[in-house]
Amino acid sequence: MRAHVVLRFALVLCFVNASACHHRRVDNATPSDPSMGYGLGSGDAHHRKEAAEYLRRNDGPPADAVPVLVEALARETDRGAKEEMLTTLGASGAPEAKPAIDAHLDDTDVDVRRTAHKAEKRWEAKNGHAVRRDVETVAASTPATATPSATAAAPPAPDGCSQFKDICAADPFNADTCRTNLAPLAVAQQQVWADCVNDSKLACQPASDACMIKAKSAK
Repeated sequence: MRAHVVLRFALVLCFVNASACHHRRVDNATPSDPSMGYGLGSGDAHHRKEAAEYLRRNDGPPADAVPVLVEALARETDRGAKEEMLTTLGASGAPEAKPAIDAHLDDTDVDVRRTAHKAEKRWEAKNGHAVRRDVETVAASTPATATPSATAAAPPAPDGCSQFKDICAADPFNADTCRTNLAPLAVAQQQVWADCVNDSKLACQPASDACMIKAKSAK
């Protein structure tokens, strides 16, 4: 009877102050269902997203959270939660995280695909590999909810070719030729070029040349 009263009190406390219980690991989860751990098995997609984000608060999740994240990602259907899980797996640098990230590099959702590539870079950096910074594009730097007046008042988005030149540093790259080639392309095609160079492991100029061909052929 006393245990029943204590349980009811705990449930009321969580109802009144959900944040007090939100990020706690579910230690009484059924052992055969490890995805319930760390809040990643929540029925609320927003909670799953926040749980994945919270796990990398110390620049990476704890080791025992990685398999839970891998399983949660495999069954996740919400884009936002999926992106946070990918990012956290990238921050882990764990060997078992790499296949889960790789499985989304060709995702049909462009945002998930882009996040997977960023997660892959983060995973590689965590494991001591040299990686290039990403070019930030107009599409990435302009909020979808921005009003026309807010967009007009905002500073211009960074020039992708100049960014890539700075990123490449001593690796030869002709930014002027890049700008000339990008100028007539639609924003969507410029995004294709940026995504392509961000993902490429070629030297800077060959990467840009190959990606320019891909951008020009994009619809």
